[in-house]
Order: sequence, then C-alpha cells, then structure tokens
Amino acid sequence: MKYPTIGADRQYRITVPQMDGAVNRVASPSAVEDNQPTDTSNMWWHDGVLCTRPGFQAKKNSVSEALTFQNSVFYGDHEVLCPSPVDAPVYGRQFYTQRGSTAQEVQTVGYDGEVRPFRSKDGQSLMGYAHGIAQYVQLIPYGTVEYERGGETYRGDGVIVWDQGQMYGLPESGSEWVSLNEEAYIPLVAAEGKGVSNSDADHLTTFSGTLNEPINLLSRWFRVQFTTGDDIDLFYLPYQNLSTRSDVKVSITYRTGNTEEYVIPMDSDKVKVNDRFYIYVDREKGRIRFDQSDTQEGGSYVPIYTGQTDNLEVTAELADNHTNSHMITRMTAFRWFGGDRSGLNRGTRLFAAANTDPDYGNCIMWSALNNPLYWPENNYARIGDNTQAVTALAQQGNTLIIFKEREIYYSEYVASTLDAEDFVNGSVLDTEVNAAYFPVTPLSADIGCDCPDTICLCNNHLVWVTSRKMAYVLTSRNQYSDSNVQEISANIEPLLSGLSYTDMTGASAGIYDGYYYLLIQNRLYLMDYNDSAYTYVALNGTYKTDTSKIKWYTWDIDHLECTRILGGREGVLLAGVTQLTDSRRVHAYYVMQGDEDTKLREDDEGVVVFDYLPISSYVQTKVLDFDSPEVLKNVLQVYVGLSGKAQSEVSFWYLTEHGEQKDPYQIIKFGEENENRNRYLSEYRLTPNMVRIKCFGMKICGRGAFALSNLILKYKPLGGTR
Repeated sequence: MKYPTIGADRQYRITVPQMDGAVNRVASPSAVEDNQPTDTSNMWWHDGVLCTRPGFQAKKNSVSEALTFQNSVFYGDHEVLCPSPVDAPVYGRQFYTQRGSTAQEVQTVGYDGEVRPFRSKDGQSLMGYAHGIAQYVQLIPYGTVEYERGGETYRGDGVIVWDQGQMYGLPESGSEWVSLNEEAYIPLVAAEGKGVSNSDADHLTTFSGTLNEPINLLSRWFRVQFTTGDDIDLFYLPYQNLSTRSDVKVSITYRTGNTEEYVIPMDSDKVKVNDRFYIYVDREKGRIRFDQSDTQEGGSYVPIYTGQTDNLEVTAELADNHTNSHMITRMTAFRWFGGDRSGLNRGTRLFAAANTDPDYGNCIMWSALNNPLYWPENNYARIGDNTQAVTALAQQGNTLIIFKEREIYYSEYVASTLDAEDFVNGSVLDTEVNAAYFPVTPLSADIGCDCPDTICLCNNHLVWVTSRKMAYVLTSRNQYSDSNVQEISANIEPLLSGLSYTDMTGASAGIYDGYYYLLIQNRLYLMDYNDSAYTYVALNGTYKTDTSKIKWYTWDIDHLECTRILGGREGVLLAGVTQLTDSRRVHAYYVMQGDEDTKLREDDEGVVVFDYLPISSYVQTKVLDFDSPEVLKNVLQVYVGLSGKAQSEVSFWYLTEHGEQKDPYQIIKFGEENENRNRYLSEYRLTPNMVRIKCFGMKICGRGAFALSNLILKYKPLGGTR
C-alpha cells in the first residue's frame, strides 16, 4: 500500500483494498499483504465480494431416527455415503439390526436435500438382508446385469451393493434386493482336456490339457472341457477336493450335435444316464468316470468320439478352503479404470483395494473386462511391502493413483500385444492376466494418504490431507522427481496443528463450484482451487510461489454435528447425527442453501423441531502502521462498504498495540432495502476515536449474512514518537 508523505498538522486518507487475497494466519498481522485478512470465520470470497457463507439446512424428510425398528436389538449402525453412479442423486444407506440380521436400505439423497427411495414398491424402499453386522459396505456403479429368479429374468439398474464379498442387485421388479453371487461368472479354467482309460489310471493321475481362465474369487465354481475318445472313460479335473454341498454338472455333446446335461446330486457320487451307463464323481480326487454299472466294480463305458473337440464339459464347485477369497471379500475401495471410455464408468475393469485383512493389505485386484462379477484369482498385484496397507484408489489423467499410508504409486493401462494364436498354441496359460497389463511405478516414498475420504480431483490434480496435519496436491508423476507431491496447507497450519490423529483420519472432503471442502471435527476448510496461486503450484510443482497465498477459508458448524461431506456438480451435502437427548439421536442431511443454519432439537412432546439460526461471522484486517511505525497517530474516521440481509447486524472492533476495543455505538442493522447484499454495498462512516496509537486494524463481526467491500481510513499523524 502506498502511503502519503507525512506533514505536520495534516489529515491523510488511505484506502484498504478489497480483501480478495488468502487469509494469512502465518505471517505477523502487520506483515501480510494489503488484500489479505489475518483471520476470518464463516466467510469466503464469492461472486466478487467477501461475504458470509451460505447456510446449511435440513429438509424434514431427510431426518430419520437412528433406531428405525421397534423393539429391536440394536448393535450399531453404519452409514455410507458415496458419489452417485449417475449425475443427480447421492446414495445413502443405513444399516440396522433386527433379530440378528442387517437390513440394508438404499436411498437417494439429492443435493436439494430431499430423500427418496432408490426404487420402491408400493411406496416402500426395497430392502435386502444379510447376517450379522455390515461393516464394509460399498455402492459400486455398474451398467446393467441380468439374472434369473424363479424363472423370471431381472435386470440390475445402475449399482451393485458390495457387502464383504456379497453382491446385491436391484431388480426392475420384485420386492427386495437380491444376491448376485449366484450370477458370478463361472470361468472356463481349462480346455482341450485329455482323458485316460481306467485301466491306465495309474499312469496318468493329474489333469492334462490347456489352462485358460483363473478361478473366480467370488464363487469357487469352475468349468473344464475335455475331448472324448476311444478307450477313454476317466477324466481328471485340474482341482481336487470338490465341495460336498453342491451338485456336479456334466454336459456331453453327441455326434448328432445334441447336448445333454446330467447332474450328480450333492448327496451322491453318481447319476444314471440311461440303461447303458452311469457317471461317477470322486470329489476328493477330483475326477469323473463313466461306467456301465451302478457299482464301482462294473465295466467301463466309453463316450463315443464325436469328431469335435471339447464336447465334454464338467461344472463343479471347490471346497470352501480352496481359494483365498479374503483377497477380494474384504476390499473396501473401488475404482473403474483401464481401456478406453467405451467401458463402464470410464473404465473397463473394476479395481479394488484397502483390504481389511492384513495379509492382503498391500494388494490391489482388478475384475475381468467389463465384468465386476468375475474376479480372477491371479488379477492382483502387491504394492510395496506389507508393512503398509493400500488405503485408496484415485485417477489423475490416464493413470491410476494408488495411495498407501506413507507411499504413493501409480499404474497405467497397457493393452496386450498377444493374438489368438498365442492362446491356442498354449504359450499363454492365463487369458485374463495376459489380456492387459497394469505396471506399477513408485511416485512418493515419504508421503501417502491415511485419510482416504479427503481425496478429490481439483482442476485435474488430486488433493488430499494426511494425519500429518497437512494438505497436499499431486503435481506430476515423474518417478525420478522429488516434487511430485507439494504441501498446500501453510495457510491453515496453525488451525490443523491442534487436531488429533483421530480427528484427521475421520476427515472427509468434496468439491463444488471451484472450492475444495474439507470437513474435520465440525469445521469446514475451503480452498479456492480456481485461484492462480493453487494453479501455479499444481502445474509447476514448485514452492516459488508462497503457498500462504493459496486461498483457504474456515467455516464453523459445531451445532450441525456433521460427520461426512459430499460435493458434486449440483451442490454440497452434509450428513450428521444429532444427539437430541441422552437416549435419542437422529440422522440428518444438510444441503447448502439460504442464509441460516438448521439446528435440530426435541420439544416437550418429543417432536423434532427445526430451529433456524443466523450465521455468526467475522473478518479481521491487516494491522496498519501507515508506513511510520514509530509515529503516533489519531484515527479519525473509517468509511466501510457494507451490505446485509434483512435483520442482519454488524459490529466493529478496533485493533491497536494496546489490544482490542469494541465500538459501543457503531452497530449497523440492515433492513429490507439491503436485501441484495452482494452487489449493492453502501458506505457507512465510523468514528473510532483511536488516539495516540502507532498501528490500527479492524475486526468486523456479523450476525446474519453480510458482505464487505474496501475500507477508507482518515488519520492524523501527531508528528512525534512516544
């Protein structure tokens, strides 16, 4: 700021510019830039003016009791919010326990604050049930999936519910969510299998053929194909120890071209085909045998060679302990990635990570091509060592970013160069693993993310916070660079320093209208990611620009008791739990709108009451020394540009080297004529009567919505020093 030259017995006038700079809590109050506030609460730079934040208001139908079921045994609740697979709504789900089962209700909570069933029948939300407490639940975006129940064909619609490896789909008709695990893809694990004569069984006791698709971790079912031939009546499967709780299916294509299927029941080891032969299964040894007799001592029967390959197919299930199903069933983070945009949800494979089983904590897995119902057991990679778990997956550009607790890696999609001949001649044994490659490269060996719900894409760069009480941006993916990750939270470091590890790991974030919204312990931290300071750091990966110029604002929302935030193209949504009484609490969703906050309470009759509270806010200016810190001054007048909503009021505090002093006379109350607070600011004159001071600043406090323009100060130097 340029100050006038001081002369004796003269009055001077200076203009403090609009405070459109970042709130600077790091530098001394007298050392910040002229356009930087030294502190704010519940304010932001919006629509070209520094003004009070919007309100957060709950719609009445978004409030629900934490205990929905009457006379139920309540073990706990688990509420999940995640971005919608479609544009408009947000999916919320509540889990309650009734008689030992967990009810799963899926709702849409729009950014307008209205709660609606995702789909209903007779006005009631569709429900699904699972045993025990649902601890790890995800909503996975998906296109459509068809499945049959009771002879009817259903189509899933847009989303799959993942509950510890159990997958549920929402049918177009029906009364509840249905399990999709029965629809999990049954892989053809091997083909071109060769059998042996029973008399030569001692010479060939294992499977002989070409391996094809790996086992699906969701189901343990598999298929294998053989070619029948002369004197061949015994066929070894690739696996032993088949399940004793499921049937075995044998399908034969005859010379006529007709295909017949025969089922060996779970409580039997054979099935009679006709008067000519039986089919036996040895579940322990994993083999199929054809025989003319209903005893093990009968003569053999050889299926006739038909002239075509793979005319015999066996479908069976492995025993429970065969596969490492925990590799996938306890995954809690999902992301579509790979291929081109023609795939589902801008990716061709569903990636999974963040396994709660420590044996697989550093694993990522990916589904088969466009099929989240097939998780090949070999489609996985271990990321770094197992001392740190993978915490989250995100995408920046055309790369998959893999976050661990204190490390970052990235992966890229590489299309396979193999052709059909490679699979036919047996040079490739696993079609899924070799269909595409996802090489993994380290990005950061020191910084990771242990606050996964804070990761957001801000102007094509990922932003997140960690329990180190810092916010970061991913600037590049150069494995040889030490500037891939840059800290951007210098401006709010004094506020984050007092938070605990639990506070930080419980944080969540969302984006809306150019701002990154970070929720930690009932306080919102907003970063303007359209501002040039952030853009410079994100694009250049350097600290040449002082990161204290990155614009952060703080909003205090203690009375809302919020635990989670979501932001999208349509708005911002907060979710919270309000403790009304010692024995009663309610869930509520708050949408960002209006100029007042909603506070919930219970009246004397037990009815939930919505109180609307005006927002308290303030802004504190730089402390000015008028470029003459040694000279005493009298501050005579202050002209301040203000506007406010009706019933709002603004009060003033003066800051000097002697401390803070409230102006007891200057309280501005706004009427209806000031309804448009952001555009039409009026100038108000204040008389601080601050005499014989060296420095001067102001704290402007509002109750209700108001906006602030520039300040004009008139002062008189006294011409000497104290």
